[in-house]
Amino acid sequence: MRALGIDTKILVPADGLDDARRHYAGADEVFVAYAGENELFDRTADREVIVATHFRSVALLRGLRERRGDFLPAYYVQDYEPFFHGERSEEGVEALASYGAIPDQLLFAKTQWLCDLVGRIHDRPVAKVEPSIDHEVYRPLAGPRVAGQGKVRIVGMVRPETPRRQALGTLRILDRVQTELGSQVDVTVFGVEPEKLRHLAPTCAPRIENLGLLTREQVAETLARSDVFLDFSTYQAFGRTALEAMACGCVAVVPQIGGVDEYAVHGENSLVVDTRNEDDAFAAVFDLVGDPKRLSRMSTKAAETAARFSVLRAALSEYLLFTDEYMRRHDGRGFPGGERSHRATLGKGTHNGDDRAPAEHAAVAMAPSQPPPEGEPVPGPFAQASLASAVSEIRGHVLEDVDWSEFDFVDLGCSKGGSIRFCQDRFDADRGLGVDQSPAKVAETLAAGFDAAQSDATKLDQENVVRFVSMMDFLEHLPSLEAVEAAIGRAARAATDFLFISHPSFEGEDLAEQFGVRQYWWNWTGHTAHITVADYRGIFERLGLHDYTIRYLDPVHDSSHSSVLPRTAPKDQHQFDPAVHPAKPALEFPSPLWRAQRILVALRPLERAEWERLTAAIER
Repeated sequence: MRALGIDTKILVPADGLDDARRHYAGADEVFVAYAGENELFDRTADREVIVATHFRSVALLRGLRERRGDFLPAYYVQDYEPFFHGERSEEGVEALASYGAIPDQLLFAKTQWLCDLVGRIHDRPVAKVEPSIDHEVYRPLAGPRVAGQGKVRIVGMVRPETPRRQALGTLRILDRVQTELGSQVDVTVFGVEPEKLRHLAPTCAPRIENLGLLTREQVAETLARSDVFLDFSTYQAFGRTALEAMACGCVAVVPQIGGVDEYAVHGENSLVVDTRNEDDAFAAVFDLVGDPKRLSRMSTKAAETAARFSVLRAALSEYLLFTDEYMRRHDGRGFPGGERSHRATLGKGTHNGDDRAPAEHAAVAMAPSQPPPEGEPVPGPFAQASLASAVSEIRGHVLEDVDWSEFDFVDLGCSKGGSIRFCQDRFDADRGLGVDQSPAKVAETLAAGFDAAQSDATKLDQENVVRFVSMMDFLEHLPSLEAVEAAIGRAARAATDFLFISHPSFEGEDLAEQFGVRQYWWNWTGHTAHITVADYRGIFERLGLHDYTIRYLDPVHDSSHSSVLPRTAPKDQHQFDPAVHPAKPALEFPSPLWRAQRILVALRPLERAEWERLTAAIER
């Protein structure tokens, strides 16, 4: 924007200025330090547009709005930040509130996925602007590209501090690639300090070259020297590093959930994979390494695609949005200082391959600018950004307002929506409504394309409104067996035909622990109700539910099974990893443990053929 003659500043707290100088060339021309809210107010007094870029800086923007009403407050939504925090934590509450904290703030984002997500959950319009990358930094190395010749160079970004980036999963895939492909590949990672990597994955760390924490320029050079970039995040709101890799001629492997479809076309310029499945991701990389011609072709397409995402294009789209919205609010009058104006931004920044914004609690402001030097061309507009472009309403997202005639079943504790799809596939079901108390999980369900309501799933208070109610990996999270019984009772009143329950098995828990082992989910903090089959039988008897069937899944015969951990392992672990967990005794169990049970409960007399069809569905 500054190159277009728009007076733009980035405001950062005084103690963040040195960090900005370390990571951004020419920082003193752009960054302005402030000490406290009064100085922030003074520094932005001449700005017509002030933009927050992180939920924490929305509070600063709200403070400015309370003191001034003559500027356009805007929030650049760079990700759905409630995903990063517990919904009851201080940060989670603040992040959820940030989208509506200033009634007249303009929300905008760089992917349609993010626009839709925020719009659906918070019932707020979110404008779509153009994403960009810095082609001055991220570009192929000089000379002809030699992707697919010699060893294939694979690089991954490891960010242990951000759970959705699946650092351990990334390392497991890269370690497997290196183990199985051997001399065909060179594998490196960046974004994590060596000591943290050794602590995170002590067996993988010695085998994978770690470049550590890198500057933007070093990241660019690393990507330009690589053939494949692995982003194994659960989702990406945009995935800037993947697009930067493509700009360097590096083929990106990216998650299918999120906003990567702004640029990623599977099999053409990238690989779009289900990052919930490590085997699928590994297979995609394995096949690509084994096909040098395909790799070279995709490398060329990747660079061509990334070339379309210029900084100029993005800056113009944002400026047009600000101009249009400012004029709409001021009866068609533009910025007081002329057609082009001043801007200020408040935000939180990162480096080492993450989406970039200035240092924490920074701000960007706009104010009237001087005309460009005589003879210098003024770039013209290229697109019109509509404030209402991403409003998308999900019917039934308020439980009290649901039109139950539109739904075939209710899924309690829907989490990310996978259980809704499971029930649709197994029970030949139509539309399902997920119910979860967690705003973040409801958001993920909506993002996956399903209907969901944020509500206490134990308080379902309807009668005969759906064909069935499913409770998959839900009841074990309730606080007590009494709460489990109450939830099943309410579910039975809400459905007409049947209940479906699927949950991790707690059979044999006491005996196994006497032998010094346990299945890993027995020691999860979130599993507060260890329900056994005997408990279920008693609950069904008390509720008058006499027709049911119970299926036991995946027997565990001895302690060598990956689900078995030593009792000395810490809480909240997953499958056994000898590099992480203490040694466990070698045992054969007198009777098998089980990984799960699936239960069907009939709520009315069902035809024999229908019951057999339902029971067969839960055995697949």
